[in-house]
Amino acid sequence: MKVILTGATSMIGLALTEELIKNNDDVIMIVRENSKKLDLIPNSKKITILKCDLENLSKLDTLLTADYFIHLGWDKTIGKDRDNCYIQNLNIKYTLDAVNLASKMRCKKFIGIGSQAEYGLKDEKLSIDTPCNPVTGYGIAKYAAGKFSKILSNQLGLEFNWIRVLSVYGKNDNPNTLISYVLNCIKNNVDADVTKCEQIWDYIEVTDAAKIIIDILKYGKNGVAYPLGSGNAKPLKEYLEDLKLKYNSHIKINYGAKDYYENQVMYLVADMSYLDELKSEEK
Repeated sequence: MKVILTGATSMIGLALTEELIKNNDDVIMIVRENSKKLDLIPNSKKITILKCDLENLSKLDTLLTADYFIHLGWDKTIGKDRDNCYIQNLNIKYTLDAVNLASKMRCKKFIGIGSQAEYGLKDEKLSIDTPCNPVTGYGIAKYAAGKFSKILSNQLGLEFNWIRVLSVYGKNDNPNTLISYVLNCIKNNVDADVTKCEQIWDYIEVTDAAKIIIDILKYGKNGVAYPLGSGNAKPLKEYLEDLKLKYNSHIKINYGAKDYYENQVMYLVADMSYLDELKSEEK
């Protein structure tokens, strides 16, 4: 099969590319014109690179075709711009542009990558049926993008899935995430300043996340929005202490040195029971 990716040089995009070419699938990677991550792309004849920024997706002129379109591209996922209404609103447009491009490239299915931020503040496992009530601009935009792209996919005759990703870690992770930050402190033997880290959190390794996305791509039920995590969780503090043990580190982690974010999510766990149904479809 042939798969198109936007956000192709993101952590998840690169992991997806590696898994797809391992499966002997072809990948079309849409990357930014001035991407600084081109050297991270595997050297493979199974990969085709198209240079195009998100704002130019609607203008992309190509004769290439594919089977599936996975939209990971998103501007401003961290920092204050997560609540910049104008920037986040543009991301909704880019998602719709991606759906139109998927149709133009004769894809049969569009898969959009959403976020746990769409759920808002919950104290229960996040399932296919969990209602969403986002409280950040980023979460609101992701939720709206998912809803609008579902409508447009239906209008264009595309099958559709939306995947709400929880916390992912691993190769090519953003250095500003908690796990990457503490790992860097361990490697440099400097103390780490963090929050109290009382949150009950679900982390999934990026290769495992990529494999589940591919399963949803192949076997996901049309129209369904799936949460994506490991299905297991423990306090953030335990993850960090486990890292210290793994690397035999004696750095001090200063819990409580930083305040929680406004609207801090304290319980984040995915209900992954749907995987059994996907595996039955695979058989």
